[in-house]
Amino acid sequence: MTGPGIDDVRLPERPERPQTRINLVGALAATALAALALVLALVTELSPPYELAIAFLVAIPVLGTVAFPIVATRARAEHDEALGWFAAGLAVSVFAAALQSLSFPGVLADGGPFHTAQPGGALLLLLMHAAPALAVLAAAAGVPGRARRWFVGIGVGVALACAGGLVPAPQLVFHGGRFTTALVVAELVVSWLLAVAAVLWVRDLGPSVTALRAWAGVALSLFGYDLLLSAIAAQRFSSIWWASLALRTASYAVLAGGALAAVLAQLGRLEQYTDRELDRSDERLRGSLAVTDRLLDTAQRFSGAVTAADVGSVVIAASLSLTGLERGCVVVDGDKDHDRAHDRPHDSGSDSGSDSGGDSGGDSGSDSGSDSSNASGNDYGRSTRHGWRHIEVVAAVGYDEESLDVLARSVPEACLPGARVLRTGRPVFSTTRRPPQTDYPDIAQLPVHATTQAIAVLPLTAAGQVVGVLAVSGSGLREFDATEREVLGALAAQAGQALQRALLYERQLRMAELLQRGLLPQRLPAVPGIAMAARYAPGAEGLRVGGDWYDAIPVPGNRLALVIGDVMGKGVDAATRMAQVRGAVRVLAAVDPEPAAVAAGLDLMASELAEDQIVTLVYLLLDPATGQGSVARLGHLPPLLVPPRGEPRVLDGAGSPPLGVPGASREQASLVVEPGAVLILFTDGLVEERHTGLDVGLRALTAASRQLADGLDVEEFADAVLGLGATGGERPDDVCVLVVRRDPIGGVPVEGSPLDAAMTLPAGPASGAAARRFVQRTLAGVRPDPERLDTLVLLCSELVTNAVLHAAGPSQVRLRLRDGRVRLEVHDPSPQVPTTVLAGPEATNGRGMMLVDALADAWGVDPGDGLPDVGKTVWVEVAL
Repeated sequence: MTGPGIDDVRLPERPERPQTRINLVGALAATALAALALVLALVTELSPPYELAIAFLVAIPVLGTVAFPIVATRARAEHDEALGWFAAGLAVSVFAAALQSLSFPGVLADGGPFHTAQPGGALLLLLMHAAPALAVLAAAAGVPGRARRWFVGIGVGVALACAGGLVPAPQLVFHGGRFTTALVVAELVVSWLLAVAAVLWVRDLGPSVTALRAWAGVALSLFGYDLLLSAIAAQRFSSIWWASLALRTASYAVLAGGALAAVLAQLGRLEQYTDRELDRSDERLRGSLAVTDRLLDTAQRFSGAVTAADVGSVVIAASLSLTGLERGCVVVDGDKDHDRAHDRPHDSGSDSGSDSGGDSGGDSGSDSGSDSSNASGNDYGRSTRHGWRHIEVVAAVGYDEESLDVLARSVPEACLPGARVLRTGRPVFSTTRRPPQTDYPDIAQLPVHATTQAIAVLPLTAAGQVVGVLAVSGSGLREFDATEREVLGALAAQAGQALQRALLYERQLRMAELLQRGLLPQRLPAVPGIAMAARYAPGAEGLRVGGDWYDAIPVPGNRLALVIGDVMGKGVDAATRMAQVRGAVRVLAAVDPEPAAVAAGLDLMASELAEDQIVTLVYLLLDPATGQGSVARLGHLPPLLVPPRGEPRVLDGAGSPPLGVPGASREQASLVVEPGAVLILFTDGLVEERHTGLDVGLRALTAASRQLADGLDVEEFADAVLGLGATGGERPDDVCVLVVRRDPIGGVPVEGSPLDAAMTLPAGPASGAAARRFVQRTLAGVRPDPERLDTLVLLCSELVTNAVLHAAGPSQVRLRLRDGRVRLEVHDPSPQVPTTVLAGPEATNGRGMMLVDALADAWGVDPGDGLPDVGKTVWVEVAL
């Protein structure tokens, strides 16, 4: 899914700009009273001087020129059609007033620049009053605003025609300034038009309007009063005519003064508005920066999140912090990652490690909160199938165990918002009008959602596919606004990429660990007189596969070859090279097990190694019966020998360069391992410190081994040694540890004490004899009944012969003595189960299992026996 485009983003509504508002009806009433008062005053006074009339006439176009640009500018800024039409009428009126003033006697000689006669001046007077009225009537009639230019152009043309005497007109003013009847009638008609315009202005705009609209309405009424008084006076320079002239001047003065006052007031309010908006913008910017900072911090934390659980924890914490909700969970599509599994510890040949799985779910929210015990105690690894889809919760905050148990059971996926989002890829947001339980009734089955009222579920997508779901929920009823949805969407987009990377890493990690387990020995051999334990621990950095390895190889002469090595590097390449070297060691040890011979043979294969690939190893050959041994080191750290008594010592003899160094001289050194002594073979990851090197760790291991060897068996000893070099349970490099203790061979001195011994035999004719000698030597100190001992030797010979004939592979013989009863086990790699058959009197074979059935106190077959092959173990029990 893709997020919303820029055009789809909705920003918060901007508050309306402050406007000065005036009660227009009150202003008109006050204007009427002022006009009446002016008329009464002028009726009782003497006529003003002639120069005052000239001053009034000159002031009218000047005031109009001041008012017009303000009205026109505000009309455009506010997209006010009505005010725009009034400005158009005012433009024509001011132009006509200017021409009429210039033509007035006493202002300019001979009627001004156009030699305007008295009829032209009267027509200009009528035009300057009629233009605003006609403009307002056009606005009321809904004439489009683009016609205003034509209106102004025509009006200006008519004014010029009137001033130039191009408009035919009868005599309108007699000599002496008295008006003709035609002029009086015309003035009354125009005043009526102004009255209609004023009424329409008030009706269309309402009683409470902005300041400029109010002053425009006042000017319209003054224009009407002015022309009405002029018609009543019908004579220039009479008292009523002076009242008319005063109102005419006042109409333009009101417009100019009101416009200036409105602009100044508007500027003051705009400054306050700007300050408030800047403060609001700063606050929003701070909030946006805080969100951005959180997203950047989350992105940085995503870069350090390795597993899906890590990614889920990061995105849940960020989502809850941004929304203030209480619960959250992250669900992944298990069908796309069906092989997610827990890591198992590597013990005596099996890998070690740990991993966290995920809870199952699919609902839009898992309980979370401030309860850290809940956050850390979720039983991840649960999963369930909802219809055809397998889902798994990899991280959750606040889920209680009961809710997790409910999620682990099958629930129809259509009833949970998380499953719907996985199916459709579209986010789900609850609203205050519709709680989530309305559309998803199965949410009520989860105790944690008993009080849930708000829920947001978003897909976590990567490469166009839904890889998981983020769900957050809370108890309070709320609506998710556009900003929250966008922020959560951005967070989900980040998490989707990180989650896909983490799932891929975990898949590769499991493959690497599976490869590592397959390359290391699956089971250490059972050798009489030897107790062994091995440990492998992957490093914390990178994929958990490397070149560290160990091996224990029974070789001819009833001896045991112990090997530990390290191929430099990490990854599949190092592991592959390690498998090659390990295989070569096994082949060479079978031909000539002496350490120097094996080292020389390995040098011959060194040409196959890359130039920059370094291989180190320790090869130790030991005779368990005598404790005599020899060792060779190829650039590897020396083993450690811990005697039964006394201080441990480092076997640092027979050192030589790593494998493949040209001209290297290979040597071997002798050693003696007394009964009860412990050998420790290890790789450098156990003792290496980045800051102090190898010496400090090696001294610490030597000092601690004496204390660890006392009172611990080999398994406990191996665990303790492995934990010495770990910091916080992890270490930067891989570690292999092989612990070998030599025990005395021969029976047990005390009657009834347990005995456990084993040996591996090749698939050859001599194996039967070797097995018989093994049984006789092992039970020599037990002093069993000779007849019972012969029976056990015969049973061993029959079982080993069957293994040689039918398995065509090496077999392993184990003797266990408990409470005077011997259990003999023979394991071979063949899955074919032996059966007793009735052989004819002339048959030369086929009676082996009949003998086993007749002579053994009990016998049986265990298929597989837990070993990596598909073989079987045949066992017999005989009381001694």
